[in-house]
Amino acid sequence: MTNQSTTFSFAYRNQIAGLSSTVSDLSLGDAGRDGSSRNYDALLTVNSLKTVDDLIISLDILGVPGPLTLHVPFLRKLGEGAQFAVFQGSTLDASTNCDFEIDMERVAVKLPLFSIPTEGHLDLTSTKSRRQVHDIYLEIMALRNPALQNHRNIVRLIGWGIEETWNETPLLVLELAMGDLCYVLASPDFQVTCEITHQLSIDIGHGLDAIHELVIVHGDLKPLNVLVFSNTSHKVPFVAKLADFGLSVHEVHSASDDSVTIAGTSIDWCAPEIILGATLSTSQLIKADNFSYGLMLLSLNCLNGRPPIRKNLDYAINIVESHEALPRSLSDVLAMALPLLLQADTTKRPSSVKDIMRDSSEAHIAWSVTKSLYWLELMSAREQDESDRASLVRGRADKPYVHPWRLPPLDAYLFLGLEKSLRRYEERLTGPQLFAMFLLKSFSEASNDDKSLVIDMLLAAVKKGHIPAKAVVNRVIESYRLPQRLPSTTTKSFLYDSASSGSLLAIRDLHALDPQLAGAARHRFRENTGYNQFFSPLTATTISADFLTDTDGNTRLHYFSARGDRQKLAETLRDIKEPSHLDVRNRYGETPLYKACLTGSWECVELLCQRGANAAIPSFLNGVRCLHWLFNFSADCINKALTALEESHGDINALCMPAPNIGDCHFPFSWPAGTPLHFAVHAGNLAAIKALLQRGARATIRDGRDPYLSDENVRQMHVHGSAESGESSVPDRPPLGFNAIDLAAAMHGHEILECIRTNSRENTLMVSDEEGYTPFHRLSYFRVARTSHGLRFWYPAFRGNSADVETRLTKTVEALQSMGGDINRLTNSPIRPALHGVSGLSPLMIAVTKSDYETATVLLKSGADVNRVNRDERSPIMLLAPVLDPCVTPNSLLNLTQVLLSYGACVNCRSLDGITPLGAAIAAESMPCIKALINAGADLSVDEQGLNLLARLIYQCRYGERTRGVTERPVQDVVEILTQLDVKESPWVHKVDKDNGSLLHYVAYAGLTECVAILLDAGLNINQVRKIHFTGSNPGSYSTQAGYMPDGTALDIVELQESKFKGRGQRMLSPEDSLY
Repeated sequence: MTNQSTTFSFAYRNQIAGLSSTVSDLSLGDAGRDGSSRNYDALLTVNSLKTVDDLIISLDILGVPGPLTLHVPFLRKLGEGAQFAVFQGSTLDASTNCDFEIDMERVAVKLPLFSIPTEGHLDLTSTKSRRQVHDIYLEIMALRNPALQNHRNIVRLIGWGIEETWNETPLLVLELAMGDLCYVLASPDFQVTCEITHQLSIDIGHGLDAIHELVIVHGDLKPLNVLVFSNTSHKVPFVAKLADFGLSVHEVHSASDDSVTIAGTSIDWCAPEIILGATLSTSQLIKADNFSYGLMLLSLNCLNGRPPIRKNLDYAINIVESHEALPRSLSDVLAMALPLLLQADTTKRPSSVKDIMRDSSEAHIAWSVTKSLYWLELMSAREQDESDRASLVRGRADKPYVHPWRLPPLDAYLFLGLEKSLRRYEERLTGPQLFAMFLLKSFSEASNDDKSLVIDMLLAAVKKGHIPAKAVVNRVIESYRLPQRLPSTTTKSFLYDSASSGSLLAIRDLHALDPQLAGAARHRFRENTGYNQFFSPLTATTISADFLTDTDGNTRLHYFSARGDRQKLAETLRDIKEPSHLDVRNRYGETPLYKACLTGSWECVELLCQRGANAAIPSFLNGVRCLHWLFNFSADCINKALTALEESHGDINALCMPAPNIGDCHFPFSWPAGTPLHFAVHAGNLAAIKALLQRGARATIRDGRDPYLSDENVRQMHVHGSAESGESSVPDRPPLGFNAIDLAAAMHGHEILECIRTNSRENTLMVSDEEGYTPFHRLSYFRVARTSHGLRFWYPAFRGNSADVETRLTKTVEALQSMGGDINRLTNSPIRPALHGVSGLSPLMIAVTKSDYETATVLLKSGADVNRVNRDERSPIMLLAPVLDPCVTPNSLLNLTQVLLSYGACVNCRSLDGITPLGAAIAAESMPCIKALINAGADLSVDEQGLNLLARLIYQCRYGERTRGVTERPVQDVVEILTQLDVKESPWVHKVDKDNGSLLHYVAYAGLTECVAILLDAGLNINQVRKIHFTGSNPGSYSTQAGYMPDGTALDIVELQESKFKGRGQRMLSPEDSLY
């Protein structure tokens, strides 16, 4: 397999942009891999592609699956041309953003042969690189076109990947052929008969017509650019497919005179006018391809793939007539086809060639049958997809509607880096892309004081008019305590737009500012069909008298119910004779009654229930039922709607399925699982919660969704996700999930908890799950959260100003205590936790492990025991998270340590495994916490596992450039600690490990020269010898963490370290430092 070497003599302007904007030709009708609309206007032009990043971003915009992971991508070279090399790759793994399952073991990998400079990164601005980028662009756009994606005679594009080299060259991944036409014809492994060559000839003609219909010219049609694949039919054993398309006719239109001169093609296979260098029009370019097709027919059927010696018609006819092995039927059809194709006059050549080899032979009949079967299978697959949409989720899961606001994958932008992507492509990025970047950055920058980049991304999404970004921007600014504030009118305008589109957060915030405006926003939301617009929007603009259903199976009943049009619904109901017609379901499993609930139209619900509609019928969306949307009705209609739906067989405690997650375009970007009460709690609708509880809803029913998916306090993380989703775990047993009280506690919904306490009929509300977690243990649950598709974001960024956060937390703790919650209760011991020392956790301990200073403070004020120990004898202060933990925010570790100390935390206690609070702070690598504990009286003479804690701290300073926190100011911090320590009165400094090592050995090893001076002045023995003693012969059995520090005197250690640096051409110590 080789690739074309065609070049074109005109300058490239905005060719690809022209292609991308031509809907009838190369634009992607399938809307890309994620089903959402794509911003094809954002495609970069060829001239603006300067880096590999630019190319990758364009691949993402085009919706090409990737980056794909290839095992042994360059297993065997299949061919090489002037611009590309093609290899056989091994075992393709689909990336998480692929829209289809890949089950093939071998693929073809197409690698551009870019000119790579000796130094620096790949530059796409050179003429040759520009040509290659052009060809890649055109091939991708063509192969992603719906007309070619499933064409029997066009090679299939699987996706793109990255060559794992310094230059990270992008590569295309294609289906793997048996070989090109030349290889198959020449190989003794394939018995190619005249019947097969006839069928391959027909394949080539159909593929050629397919690209010509999309105004694509091949430009270099020859046997090397035709790939042959095996087929299941013994009568049609092979299928030919075209590859390497060369030129779009739109490029001809962009030339100044609507014509182009082609050069660099394969002379043996091109038309005479190409050789002469003639300037060709659009139709002439297509007919030049057809001339090449005539030469291919002659070569394939009579010359075993060799190029004809001459290109005149007489020569071709003579070859056909003298070929004795040709069947009469094939000879006849060639004799008719070649005079048409090999005409010197381009005007006499046919424009279409797919039927030129058609005859009544058995070969053609078999080919026709195979083609028909192929299309039947394809249509059957499509019909099956449609049929699957009418199945319950429990059987054949349906693909839900994808709203344009859905957050897209960020793979391509993570490849470049989110900040660089924002700076370089901001004008081209869409609102959802920018908002997704903000969400992920809010997580990755949680530990960073500077929030300017995060806010820039959010404001860029707002600037694009993205409504979900408008809904949260004021909250985020308050949460980050930023000085800038939005004008009051702007805030109200943003909140009104967001509340009008269903944002629960915006509705609450707007109600606090302007209740009347909030009511108007809810009214507008219902006028716009409520949540129907996110799950199953209505597609018909008008409903005529003869209207039956739309493409989604919505009837007149569905339309009028969703629109809240009681009058027209009543008129339609008069014509309904069969009660079963009331409950007709659309492709999403929604009945008219369900759609009325999605809108929140009590008038339509009342009418449908009176006529006998069934409220128990689940939708295909996880089995969600009508009552789950009870919160969506206005407060004065909730009780009436609940009564009507219950009397229509609605189950007040009906559970929907826990998976997959139901997406929400608005914060918190996912709907809950569970019962109608779970949904009402999620929405914060007190009227709905009260009504449900008074009718017997049970607040302790659990939703079955896994709350410990990424909780290292409970499980080890075995599933390695993407940069967006992170690591996760698999439960050992089916999880019980959250009950409504857990959810309310996690949301810090004190009003909800009080409503449940006063209205629930259940005697015991503070119940625990299989891990021993009660609602009290959920207070720190929402830290690192995830959207329905797994994108991580920082939940506290949406909580608002700190005073409100503290007030809500305080009242939530009070509510939990009034419900009988034990503030000091320990959870069960987890089976396989990722962290040490977590065998039983109190709510305060969980807050410490999550670096949740606000919750820890409120718990301590409310009576939490600061010295409560768990089954590992660990107290809260011994459970500090490492400084690199994503939950650690600026100053959170120090603030936690200080507040725990202020409430009397013991600083010199020990756990069962010998850990002390100081040891925990050193393990967390937080120097501020270490100094705070020392100032509070932590004993520096203590050792853990045979090594003194201060020696361990100094040993860690040896790796100061690798981490942050403990090693930001290693010299100054340790000097300060040693200065405060009376070294002369601390005999333990002379022996800090089991190998007779003194503190002097450790500061020398760490290169802390000022500390060396302090210790020498204090009288430490410079000649003391440290000798490593291993147990047996296995160094791994040595218990100290400094087991691999060199032995000898402190000077020996310094000289050894300096010799290592000198061996690398460096000095370890300056001349001044060497004096010590």
